[in-house]
Amino acid sequence: MNKRKLILILIILLTSHLGFSQTVIRINAGGDSLTYQGKNFEEDFYFSTPSQIGDYTKQIPEIYKTERYGDTDELSYDFPVTNGNYSVALHFMESYFGSIEPGGTGSRVFDVSIEGTKVLDNFDIYDEVGADVASIKQFNTSVNDGILNIYFSSLSADGGADYAKISAIEVVETLSGGTSLWYADNSNLYYNQGNIGIGITNPGTDKLAVNGNIRAKEVKVETANWPDYVFEKDYPLLSLIEIQKFIEQHGHLPNVPSAKEIESNGQNLGEVNRLLLEKVEELTLYSIKLQKELYNQSKVNQSQQERLVRLERLIISISKN
Repeated sequence: MNKRKLILILIILLTSHLGFSQTVIRINAGGDSLTYQGKNFEEDFYFSTPSQIGDYTKQIPEIYKTERYGDTDELSYDFPVTNGNYSVALHFMESYFGSIEPGGTGSRVFDVSIEGTKVLDNFDIYDEVGADVASIKQFNTSVNDGILNIYFSSLSADGGADYAKISAIEVVETLSGGTSLWYADNSNLYYNQGNIGIGITNPGTDKLAVNGNIRAKEVKVETANWPDYVFEKDYPLLSLIEIQKFIEQHGHLPNVPSAKEIESNGQNLGEVNRLLLEKVEELTLYSIKLQKELYNQSKVNQSQQERLVRLERLIISISKN
């Protein structure tokens, strides 16, 4: 057995014995170790031979610049793991057919099986996403023999064409007693699929739906189009008369959702804060405009007062004479 492979198996067995129950293996197929999207991928290992390496210099994400393919129409990876449930993420990208060389749909077709179960049948990367575009497939599986096997076949008997290939593989043991959708990576706990409901069975299209109270020291809401545009010279500031007519007709301020809309759809915190600041900035402009009008009116009043004083003085002077 390869010395490095033996060491890795011993590490897995030792950490399992010490109580660190989760197994995490990430490999950069055909390449050296690297960090991608905050995850550490080790150099390529556990692959079958014979197989070949593809290497690209084009402007694509680093993890997809290398790949391993089976030059005998077959390729497999055998990962030593502790028995249990696992999530397997397979990273694919067609960077040859339709990119470097002519070709497209049907140029590369292959099957993928995990632990003897076919999970991809006649898979065609180009047909699914085109050239130089990542396709990530995620599957759940169980291991009871200490080896997680992934098998790729482009055999013509299986309907395959050219060579099956893979850019990166992630094998993450699912949490004991939990769902197979949750993963732990160092000190981070994360969820890659679907939406989460707390106190609600159907979160709909929301990533997190909570039927209850949420307590936090700080909440950061990212909002685009912050309303500095109100201070642009061409901003269409309505007159107060126009706003009065709008309120009389609709019962709320322009661009602000009505009470009925909020009751039905809830508040988008980022959008509502943006609209509130928009109205505050509009009020600021109204105040500045009103102050100018008051100042100009005071100047007019002062001028009129000065004329009246001069007129009174003239009348007094005439009466004395």
